[in-house]
Amino acid sequence: DQGSVFKLSFPLTHIPSAPNPQPSKPSEPVKQELNIMVVEDEVNILRFIEKGLTDQGYQVVTACDGHDALAIALERQHGLDMLLTDIALPDMTGIALYHQLKTMSPAIQVLFMSGCIEDAAAQLEDMDRNRHFMEKPFSANELVEKINALVNTTD
Repeated sequence: DQGSVFKLSFPLTHIPSAPNPQPSKPSEPVKQELNIMVVEDEVNILRFIEKGLTDQGYQVVTACDGHDALAIALERQHGLDMLLTDIALPDMTGIALYHQLKTMSPAIQVLFMSGCIEDAAAQLEDMDRNRHFMEKPFSANELVEKINALVNTTD
């Protein structure tokens, strides 16, 4: 039982190394002072989003459920420009949270997220899902682009 042996010879050539590609950077925030509240009950996802947005210059406050988000919103001296929330929170839906926050900050914009697109479709029936929804998982770059697109348009 003896296998085959192959011997390969290649000529030496000099191939210049390609410059290291720079990682793509997300587009610049529309306005650096944009105040975004992120509400997510999964801590790792919450921290990922918080870091991605703060790295791009956004002002971010976080909450792990709807009641915390409402309490934080009541304490804030400055209004919120955007709510980024999971649709399924432990104590209320992200949609219910949005409607309550909208009474405090009528101009607040919203971006919902969920890993379950069927649940999202059912709950977001009155909203433009293309503009106001992101399916998890997503990259920080995709999130910033979606936020910029949302801020650059009006209802």
